[in-house]
Amino acid sequence: MVPFKNDLKGNGGLETEFVKILYYHLDKDYSGEYKTFNFPRFCTIIEGEIKVTLESGKTLVYNRDNFLLLPSDSNVHMDITKNTKALAFEFSNNLIETVLKKTDILKSSRKSLDHKNNYMLGSNRNEIAEDIWNLFVTSRERNNNKKFLIDLYVQKLVYDLIQDDSTHNLLYPNDSHPVSKSIKFIEENITNNISVKELSESLYMSESNFSHMFKKNTGCNPIEYIRDKKLDYSKELLKTKSVTETSYDLGYDNISYFIKLFKKKYTLTPKQYQMSVLKSEEQ
Repeated sequence: MVPFKNDLKGNGGLETEFVKILYYHLDKDYSGEYKTFNFPRFCTIIEGEIKVTLESGKTLVYNRDNFLLLPSDSNVHMDITKNTKALAFEFSNNLIETVLKKTDILKSSRKSLDHKNNYMLGSNRNEIAEDIWNLFVTSRERNNNKKFLIDLYVQKLVYDLIQDDSTHNLLYPNDSHPVSKSIKFIEENITNNISVKELSESLYMSESNFSHMFKKNTGCNPIEYIRDKKLDYSKELLKTKSVTETSYDLGYDNISYFIKLFKKKYTLTPKQYQMSVLKSEEQ
């Protein structure tokens, strides 16, 4: 059995591929600081209660009926009003990306966090309470496979947490999702030949799974998205380059095909677009 220890650095805890579990036995009248560093932290109580003051000055009190979710790089002051046993989980980036891939979740439009309220105090509803209990019990077992089981249970915990949009925002920065990563790659390499195979392999996904996820979250397949982005960028190139140069710069060796795609999207040929730009500049 892993003992609770009065150690805010978590030396008495347990670490797996996906999560670091920290056990605290905190005496009444204890007061101290802790920082979440590079990972989100999910905090809950086994016995007692904790009063925390966040960087914003916001004060919260929570007990075994609640959890406190903090994003990375949070500073917290803690006051203990009664003897308390606490449990905290630091979620790794690998965990976050794995859940995103396996559950195909992406919020396409999310409000940026208000840094004055950069936390979530939630209720240990049935699913969350069950996840916490499974993680707690398994972590204290003498079982050679317990790290494997813990990683399964913590994926379930994260999945249950993200049913709340506020929690989703705290856990997942926009660039964590595979689709967001692929979009960033496309934008940074728009003048290169980009294949769906290249994108899927960079994310360790099959082409079919990646294409399905991409279309579900953007409304179009990767090939269509790449084509549209290239055509958008072509309008900038056409302001200073010829149609032939623009076509080649974007990886279209067949100039007629590039012209056909451009006209289909903008109802003008590239040359007509150039003339319209020149005309507007002269006016």
